[in-house]
Amino acid sequence: MILRETGIITTIAGEHESIDGKSNNPQETDPLKLNLPEISSMDYHDHRLFVPTDITKVTGDLIVLRKQC
Repeated sequence: MILRETGIITTIAGEHESIDGKSNNPQETDPLKLNLPEISSMDYHDHRLFVPTDITKVTGDLIVLRKQC
C-alpha cells in the first residue's frame, strides 16, 4: 500500500521471501504470512481486497483480505 500524501510504502500482505509453488493455508488469518510469489491483479470491493495469485502453472490461490473495523 502506498500512502499518497507521504509516499510511505507499507506491506499489507505477503511474506518477505515467497516460495514458488507453495500453496497458502486457507485458515491463515495473518496476511503477512501469506505466500504471494506472483500477483496478477488486485481488486477492492465491500471492505475486501481480492488478490488472485499464480502459485503454479496449473493452480493458483484467491486470497480475500477483509478490512477490520
